[in-house]
Amino acid sequence: MDGEGSIVVGLAWYCPGAEGFRWTKQDGMGGLGHPPHGSSRATAISADGSTIVGFYEDPVQDFRRPVRWISGSTDLS
Repeated sequence: MDGEGSIVVGLAWYCPGAEGFRWTKQDGMGGLGHPPHGSSRATAISADGSTIVGFYEDPVQDFRRPVRWISGSTDLS
């Protein structure tokens, strides 16, 4: 949850994987994206709601990679 409690992030399951999400009362739930055939998870959000952190998981290469979403854009660096 952000500092005001108006934005929630987490993990939503879909078939065949999982995807990080961002939820607000106004916009509802929106997926944050994931690698092809992989999954993602949103773990935490900044107090102002502009930055979300989590991971991407690639089942083919069998690794997790840190990811952050900044104002809706994915940053894997």
